[in-house]
Amino acid sequence: MDTKNLQEELKNLLIQAEMEAGTGFSITSGFRTPEENVEVGGVEGSAHLTGEAADIACVNSMRRMRIVKALILGGFKRIGIGKDHIHCDISKTRTQDVMWLE
Repeated sequence: MDTKNLQEELKNLLIQAEMEAGTGFSITSGFRTPEENVEVGGVEGSAHLTGEAADIACVNSMRRMRIVKALILGGFKRIGIGKDHIHCDISKTRTQDVMWLE
């Protein structure tokens, strides 16, 4: 799991969630510069810009369920479900206890 430039709290929660899932996570997007965020179509003010977010690769429904369950058990309160990834973040300035489709 590449956690370069991610906040320590996020790293620790990701490690806990990996342990819960019983499998490693492949981070497809972590910290982003403003330019990278625009390039990938990220939202303005994205938690990726502050190292508070990560996207985890996910290619099938069984893995999706395993990862989402592990993220919740690991303490995440913000989860986004994408076609090929799962977003998780630790933003304290955005709504808590939410899950959305990307």
